[in-house]
Amino acid sequence: MLAVPAVDELAEKRYRNAIRAYFEAEPGCDLEWIIGVLGSVKITARAILAARFKQYALTEKYRILMARL
Repeated sequence: MLAVPAVDELAEKRYRNAIRAYFEAEPGCDLEWIIGVLGSVKITARAILAARFKQYALTEKYRILMARL
């Protein structure tokens, strides 16, 4: 039988993918877009950024995003 991921896992994966799209400058994935995606989960988004996207910590995009969250 297949294991079904918990809702929280699915939500976190969605946020991770959105953040990745922002950092990789996918079309339409600008600062305002990512703030719209993450705006209601700021604490979670900050935790994901700190834990999973450390490689971007010295970039301006990272600093701006953290400041907006």
